[in-house]
Amino acid sequence: MDIYETSREVVKELLSSGTEIGIIGGWAIWAYSPYKYSMDIDIVTRPSGLWKIRERLQQLGFNETSGGHLGKKGFKKAVEDGAIEVDVYDDKIGPFTAEEVLNRSLEKDLFGMKSKVASPTDLAILKVYALAERRESGKGQKDISDLIALLLAERQEIDVAEVRRVVERKVLKDAIALITSSFQQTSRFYPLSMDEYRKLKSALEKWIG
Repeated sequence: MDIYETSREVVKELLSSGTEIGIIGGWAIWAYSPYKYSMDIDIVTRPSGLWKIRERLQQLGFNETSGGHLGKKGFKKAVEDGAIEVDVYDDKIGPFTAEEVLNRSLEKDLFGMKSKVASPTDLAILKVYALAERRESGKGQKDISDLIALLLAERQEIDVAEVRRVVERKVLKDAIALITSSFQQTSRFYPLSMDEYRKLKSALEKWIG
């Protein structure tokens, strides 16, 4: 198995760990728009279920890399072609509590398993927050790709009023500028048509009025 297939198998193990989890990050985007596998795994859970997640990851050969003082619990495992990182949030994630994201999650099919996946609105907000923090990095480029994929697939399901309420206007404006700066630039991050680009740009410009 390559690193992406291994990551997918880890997600399946976590879904069957016996505790309630919600998928966020790249694999959540994949659940709505299966355009690109994810390498890293991001989940939310309740504090009471964290021990089961930790136990399952340790059984799978992961080492804990960060503690609760960082607002998340990090785990990492070296594999043949790189390393898989798992971030587990049981307290805060972006502007939300982990429990809020979990409670608003939608049931989706993920690799043939029923799973809770962050709602399109929460996912869009979390991706905008992540992009603001790491826009210059490789992960920032992946955030842009993920946002475009989500917006093309689920734009009608995103509560724009909620996005405006939660995300600072400048942060939202900067994110939209990055996503829609030009067709050439946008299509580098995600393979979309000119027609899709124009519709996306028009819709997002209305978000910031």
